[in-house]
Amino acid sequence: IDLDELSELVSRHFTVTKSLLTATPRFLVDPPETALDPIFEDLIKDSNELLEGLTPKIEKINNRSTNLVIQYAYFEPLTPAQFRRNSLLVVVTFISMLLAGLYNFRKYKGAQGNKIDTFSFTGLPISTNSVVFAIQFSITLLFILFVKDFIQMRINKRYNDVQLTPYYIPAPPIFELGTLGSFISQRKIHLSNRSLFYSALWGPIVAWIVSIGII
Repeated sequence: IDLDELSELVSRHFTVTKSLLTATPRFLVDPPETALDPIFEDLIKDSNELLEGLTPKIEKINNRSTNLVIQYAYFEPLTPAQFRRNSLLVVVTFISMLLAGLYNFRKYKGAQGNKIDTFSFTGLPISTNSVVFAIQFSITLLFILFVKDFIQMRINKRYNDVQLTPYYIPAPPIFELGTLGSFISQRKIHLSNRSLFYSALWGPIVAWIVSIGII
């Protein structure tokens, strides 16, 4: 990017007293006379328009100084390779859930004293009922995870206009769930701390309500 253009951008929002234009541009600025948050939010939006993923961070130098430091970082947007990796994780997680469903079916039927035909190598059941059960089991778990992630992504999109990327974590089928859940990666800074609270609150709560309904 043009560092002079970046300096001009920061100067439109803050009074710059010193600039250090290196690989990580930093600006020493005076605190604004009005509220800081709206001004900084405008800087974040303008910086992202200059280059998608270009994100400023602001902090105080120390408690003895009133000056602020604005430092820039770059968060690369989601690439096609990363999208393919996420898709592969979903597929692997679904397969792991499927195997866990077969394992649970064998465990449940075996506890009832039923004789079950199994693969000689894996010991998993091979009947139509077991496969149907495993598919239902996998779709149900994926749906619950999707609901949690969807709610969190919608809340962040509403407050921050931030696109979140979910990652699904497969687990060995013997864990009986086939997954360790999912987490969300954010590639931009939050404009609103409120979204952190609401996404952490409502994502799991809605997923829990859906789980109770399914049960």
